[in-house]
Amino acid sequence: MRGTILLATHNDARSIAPVLQEIDEARSVLGRSDIALGVLLADDGSDDATIDLARAEAEHLAIDLEVLKCTRSGRVGTIRAAFAHVRDAGSSAFVVTLDGDGQHDARQIPDLVRAHLAGGYGITIGSRWVRGGSAPGNSLTRSLASRLGNQLVRWLARVDGVSDSTSGFRVTHPDVLALPVPADALAETSVYFAALTALAQANGFVVQEMPITFRPRYSGVPAISRADTRRFLLGLRATRQAGAAARAEHHSDQTNWAKRQPHFAGQDPAAQSHFGALDELEALASAHNFFGWIVDGFGTAIGQRTVEVGAGLGTVTLAITERHPGTVLALEPAANVFPRSAKRLAGNPRITLRQATSGEVLAEGMDSQFDTAVYVNVLEHIEDDSGELLTARHLLVPGGHLCLFVPAMPSLYSAIDHKSGHYRRYTKATLRAKVEQAGFTVESIDYFDVASVLPYWLMYRVLGVESLGTGSNAIYDRVIVPVSKVVQRILVHPPLGKNLILVARRSG
Repeated sequence: MRGTILLATHNDARSIAPVLQEIDEARSVLGRSDIALGVLLADDGSDDATIDLARAEAEHLAIDLEVLKCTRSGRVGTIRAAFAHVRDAGSSAFVVTLDGDGQHDARQIPDLVRAHLAGGYGITIGSRWVRGGSAPGNSLTRSLASRLGNQLVRWLARVDGVSDSTSGFRVTHPDVLALPVPADALAETSVYFAALTALAQANGFVVQEMPITFRPRYSGVPAISRADTRRFLLGLRATRQAGAAARAEHHSDQTNWAKRQPHFAGQDPAAQSHFGALDELEALASAHNFFGWIVDGFGTAIGQRTVEVGAGLGTVTLAITERHPGTVLALEPAANVFPRSAKRLAGNPRITLRQATSGEVLAEGMDSQFDTAVYVNVLEHIEDDSGELLTARHLLVPGGHLCLFVPAMPSLYSAIDHKSGHYRRYTKATLRAKVEQAGFTVESIDYFDVASVLPYWLMYRVLGVESLGTGSNAIYDRVIVPVSKVVQRILVHPPLGKNLILVARRSG
């Protein structure tokens, strides 16, 4: 594994040799763990001997040093240019940012890197203000200003649980470096690093802190002006807006967010031709009370000719034929699921099972052939759900019904969602909007399974359970489902629920 140390310099001739010597010590320590370090010296127009001294010292220490000259780019511009250079090279698993003025002790890099890699974090910050951290070179006024600034970052930019967001001594995943930072947050380094921290969290990356000691700079500390404070606050305001936009985007598609969560590491999202959570699907297949309740919820919308997209193991298919007299074309494209559903549904003359997608069936000329299209725990698996809803519309006759059952409440998105290949959990607003945009008139939309919200949150969000068990599913089907049904007889339109159930009619 290889990482890059981004060494930002500007007239650091006095300190550059000692800094490189400390980097060499860190390089030696990490080398024992087969982690190689290269150094990218990003220089912002030094007019002293910084670059020449760095090259000479690197040659003496046999350090792999590359120099990137960024004349008059400013501190932030230089760092951003270096980040882009590292990303374009594509050979670094992580980037360590380090100032060339001596305030950061490079001998602390191994601890930061090891914690970063072990935790799978997006950013690991060398922090002055967590337990064990310190900044002995700072005056009391400077320390208070830093603590206040970081508190403002938490309040204004919505950074959670981070004490030193403005620290530039950190290890960063290359994907974080690609996040767009608003222009107002590019004014100076403290707000830039704070913005990266906030936007990393907003985009699903985990930010961790490790205690470090900040030393006095060789070149001294510049005073903080009113203009600096104003730029800092403007940058935080812009960052808050950008973070809110990122969170809104992840509410509609949680997959990228989930990929960045360390506790989801190792989860294999399902592919279209192979379902990644077959064990969970088989555990759910015995939940007859639950799936019968869903089909009952569709009521009279189930007609004589139904197409069920994503039939799975056929549990919903059977529930439909048990309650309604019509025929069902059940579609199940997953190669590892289809043989099991074929065995289970064999012999039922009112069920036709095909290993195909809705798009493939439509391409065969089966448009306007059905009066009902059923999707139970399916739409969330489809990346282009809006396109899928258009396909459903084409399969239906005018006035035909769309019956949807999907996971609700994006805040419940968990490892089991990711493993099952869920792109998203829906809100009422997002589901209604997508259905109406596809040319349907929504007749009813309600939250479903109220009593399961708290148990689901505890098991899969708090405790981090990563699979469904047959035993827990049996308890759910025999205990929680009946309780939830009783609750929903009282709360006809509940304010929340683990799922959403929707019935819509094709317009035109």
